[in-house]
Amino acid sequence: MKSPIPDLRARLVADGALVALLGGQKVYQHEAAQGETRPLVMFGEISGQPVGETLQSSTAAWERRLSADCQAATPIAADAIGDRVVALLDNLIGTVGTIFVQRCRVVSDVTGYDDTVRICRRIVDFRITYHLA
Repeated sequence: MKSPIPDLRARLVADGALVALLGGQKVYQHEAAQGETRPLVMFGEISGQPVGETLQSSTAAWERRLSADCQAATPIAADAIGDRVVALLDNLIGTVGTIFVQRCRVVSDVTGYDDTVRICRRIVDFRITYHLA
């Protein structure tokens, strides 16, 4: 099944408020471009499985867990980026690009600071159920 990440990424980078917080369209699939500076969002899939398969037929719906790693220089900035990502994706239902989102919900939301590389982050995980539009 097609990954939902490209379509959801397009939704995020089309949002003027998020782009302003990031200083550009800095939403990356799984890892940031080499040499990219913060703030940024790394967006990726954690797991996935088909939903509702039977012996008679197979549904086109999939459920996946996605993670948005919102990174910034300060905890306040990382929280603001995380708040905007949550506003754009939590409780989302409808067509987004080439997919139809049946539901998208926050399932985990944690903040942290990595003192080794000095990254303030907020990591928000979502569970999404979707199929091709």
